[in-house]
Amino acid sequence: MNDAHALRARLAAGEETVEQATQRTLARCRARQDDVGAFAALWDARALERARELDRARAAGEPCGPLF
Repeated sequence: MNDAHALRARLAAGEETVEQATQRTLARCRARQDDVGAFAALWDARALERARELDRARAAGEPCGPLF
């Protein structure tokens, strides 16, 4: 299952990092882009930078929002 609840569970269990989830999501977006054409641009570097920031904050016990 690839929904927000399943992602939250994987993050909480330490089964996946935010960076890994972001990489997986970007790969899925790229794989479907030719069929769907939903994205004008994907900002991989910024998305991964933010994911790493969230991973660091989570590791430090800082609040990161309702998904975490």
